[in-house]
Amino acid sequence: MMGGGMMGHGGMMGGVRLPEKLPTPQSQQWLGNLREILSLERLSRVQYQTDEDKFQVYRPYMMIIPQEENHIQWISQLFAAYGLSAAGPTPAIKRSQTIAQAYEIAMGLESDLIPRYDWLISNAEDSDTGRVLNTILHQTRMHYRMFSMALRMGGMMGPGMMR
Repeated sequence: MMGGGMMGHGGMMGGVRLPEKLPTPQSQQWLGNLREILSLERLSRVQYQTDEDKFQVYRPYMMIIPQEENHIQWISQLFAAYGLSAAGPTPAIKRSQTIAQAYEIAMGLESDLIPRYDWLISNAEDSDTGRVLNTILHQTRMHYRMFSMALRMGGMMGPGMMR
């Protein structure tokens, strides 16, 4: 299932069990990078919803937005398992003038996240965290490919593609 596949805190997440409690990462750099990724995931969610509404283009947004919501939830749950707050800012969206520009912005957001997730995964202090982040990374790579395909199609995934 595109939007689902992982349950909430203390449950199964893509076949990975996320414990209610995890050891708090010792690296402040690692935690800062995770917090930054959470902010970028929030930005992605708002950017995509804004562009979907503006251009009335449902694909690939209708498949990606629920996963972005999951990413925010899962990372927030990691912070809760560490006993830390997930509070943080959401950066401002970029105003796109065309659907092609919206897809390019989306590709930029997703491509920016990929190396950040790679770094977090390779430096994760516990395997549960690494598995959750790896699941998100896999979906992030898929999102990039979906926006790339939509851009190549010239926005033809738009108004005629109803929900």
